[in-house]
Amino acid sequence: MGVETPINKDFVQLSYKYFVISYRPLSEGVGNFKFSFNIDNGVHFLPSFIEDLVVREFAKKFFKSLMAISKKFSGSKWERSMLDNPELFSFIRESLSSYLQKEAAQ
Repeated sequence: MGVETPINKDFVQLSYKYFVISYRPLSEGVGNFKFSFNIDNGVHFLPSFIEDLVVREFAKKFFKSLMAISKKFSGSKWERSMLDNPELFSFIRESLSSYLQKEAAQ
């Protein structure tokens, strides 16, 4: 994608060939995340099962952090928008719920 990242010697840096995150909502509050990435971690002497373990642990911690941040909803710009336009957000919530019910039935 041509994104230039500065090198910082104080941090570990990985070379990503690609990185894809997919999220599929299954029902309200439930979804399915998939990670797909190709990384050169520069540590070629480690067995692949250890690399896999490290990646899984990273993903767990990443999503725990993501969920903790998303709970800081109170007072956010999103919450203010919902309070200013309750009809719109009610419509969006009902439409999404209807879509998820149809998807779950398939």
